[in-house]
Amino acid sequence: MDSYKQEAIIIIRNYLNRQELKDQEIIDLYSIAVDKLANIIAKTTDYNIGIKSVTQGSRSITYADNLANNYINYVKLLLPPPYIRC
Repeated sequence: MDSYKQEAIIIIRNYLNRQELKDQEIIDLYSIAVDKLANIIAKTTDYNIGIKSVTQGSRSITYADNLANNYINYVKLLLPPPYIRC
């Protein structure tokens, strides 16, 4: 299992607040969300999240606003609501 997929599983487990779920259970139940989130992580690690623009001499790079947040909200739609513990 690659590190992006493992990171996606950890994020999903924490989001769902279900620490008792094993990795394979998360993959079996939420495979689309795991794959989508792993792809998002792979793409967004190339630049620093939260930085809107970088200027270096005469060069300037502006990142799309809330791109990572939009992807994360999409993945949340693929998951059930988080488990609330009393």
